[in-house]
Amino acid sequence: MTTPPTIGVVVLPARGGARLDAALAALDWADLRSVLTIGAHPPLERDTPPGIVRVDALDELGRLAVDWIFLLAEEERVTADAVRTMRDAIAVAPDDHVFTLPLITAALDMEVRPRRLVARLAPRATPLRLATGLSVEFASTGRRVQALDAPIMRSRGATLNDAVELLGAEADVLAALAEPTVARWWGILWQPTVAASRALTAGVSGRQLGLGRWVIAVLEGYRVVVVYAKVWERRRARITVEG
Repeated sequence: MTTPPTIGVVVLPARGGARLDAALAALDWADLRSVLTIGAHPPLERDTPPGIVRVDALDELGRLAVDWIFLLAEEERVTADAVRTMRDAIAVAPDDHVFTLPLITAALDMEVRPRRLVARLAPRATPLRLATGLSVEFASTGRRVQALDAPIMRSRGATLNDAVELLGAEADVLAALAEPTVARWWGILWQPTVAASRALTAGVSGRQLGLGRWVIAVLEGYRVVVVYAKVWERRRARITVEG
């Protein structure tokens, strides 16, 4: 009997602490659980829990002892049905595939489903990249892309204060990932627009959102602006130290 391929989940942290613990606990179905520590967020100064693998550099992802990697942010979850769909898909997929999944975004008491799918499930050796709108995904160049009906549920906060706090914390990690690739600052004009427009054109789950759609769009766009600000801050701090 052929051994089924294994899935390791890599979690992108944000605020850490109990929230990161909850995210890892929800992944008890995974063959391996790991945390990408890039961004040096304060909650990650503590040791990771037993059985959790620390990934301190992007090139370490290819050395994880699994066949496939599934990428999740700290505030994202998947259902048991989604897990079954992913396992069924990788059981027959060649190693040049990248799978894209729906990303359902909930903020305050609203929920939208952007039309664009995100590349979050790929063979272990697949590099990560920042897609337009500063979405962290697996690179699909030269690979066959296949869509899966395995939604990722993404929480942006139950209150406006919570949402703003979360986007600021996420921006620390995204800035660390974006800094090597941000060569031209004109991206600060169109990258937030791309992120916001995905919320504006998204499908709506349940009732009509009205102004709520604009609230989610503003949060998504503002998150990207904060990332650029933090990239500038990181570079300025480095110049000051080196000077």
